[in-house]
Amino acid sequence: MRILHCTSSMLGGGAERQLAYLAAEQSRRGSRVEVALLFDGPNGDRLRRNGVTIRALSHRGIHDPYLLVQLIRLIRRTKPDVVQTWLRQMDILGGMAAKWTRVPWVLSERSSALGYPPDLKNRVRVSLAARAHAIVSNSAGGDAYWQSCGHNRERRFVIHNGLPWDEIERAPSYRPDSGPSRNGQRIVLYAGRVSSEKNVNNMISGIRKAADQVPLRAYICGNGVMQPEVKNLLHLNELSGVISLQGYITDVWSWMKGADVFMSLSLIEGQPNAVLEAIACGCPVVLSDIPAHREIVPAEMASFVNPHSPAEISATLVSTLNAPEEARRRAGRAKARIAYRTIPAMADAYDRVYRSVAGGKG
Repeated sequence: MRILHCTSSMLGGGAERQLAYLAAEQSRRGSRVEVALLFDGPNGDRLRRNGVTIRALSHRGIHDPYLLVQLIRLIRRTKPDVVQTWLRQMDILGGMAAKWTRVPWVLSERSSALGYPPDLKNRVRVSLAARAHAIVSNSAGGDAYWQSCGHNRERRFVIHNGLPWDEIERAPSYRPDSGPSRNGQRIVLYAGRVSSEKNVNNMISGIRKAADQVPLRAYICGNGVMQPEVKNLLHLNELSGVISLQGYITDVWSWMKGADVFMSLSLIEGQPNAVLEAIACGCPVVLSDIPAHREIVPAEMASFVNPHSPAEISATLVSTLNAPEEARRRAGRAKARIAYRTIPAMADAYDRVYRSVAGGKG
């Protein structure tokens, strides 16, 4: 099968990582896979290693109208059986190009209703999606969003994120304090975008309160628009000895294996890659009590908190750190629960969608 994926970037986000996993697996299975993008990044390396062709689009910004012209020309030249779009900008441009060239179009949904305020871009995206041959969400929340938009059940699918279990298992454990529990110090980890929807400020407040009761060191790993604000917050509150802002790291699985707790207190999610990876690494998790997190694991396998309450965040973090054996047992049960989420299983599910919309071609 000939597949063209269209995405804004291959930077360090969860959507980009899932695209890299899927496209690489499709290429290994013998499909001709190409990825059209605006910005390359860390996840692009996996594509190149697995024979995926990258088509870099020239542009003078994400709203450059010439992007649409390039996509139409690329589709006509490469003649894919299916075009799949990722992230909002390419859902609009790639979707328009697919419809113009009459190629079956699959839209990827990576968030949920709260991630889409009623602005112009989102209204255009919803309107265009009426002509998509399939809408694939990675969560029940994403599927519910498109149901609320009036899209038929026959064209909606839910395919959960896949995980590279062999690679995760091979990753060594790493503790940034250079040893097990130095002076009883516990390691708390966050990995993801440093942005408002990730609720970083309340997480910092909760960690600060917990540090008064338990010796800990917290690491915030990732990039995002709030980095300068967070850096200033840590400086003003003299928290540099408690919380470290690391930026994007490439060996996040090793950090997850070495951490005592992984935190994700997002207000909005689709299906968070970082949470799945932390669970796959056997790390206990403290999660915001939102449907996207509840969809992954039940309460007996994770600790859920009110993301707006620093006091509850602190109390839950302290209780988890003070009962490490019980936390690890719960983490083990959570890991077993998501063992079916493999990349081959994800690719199989997408293959069924592709063949249904492409009329069996490939």
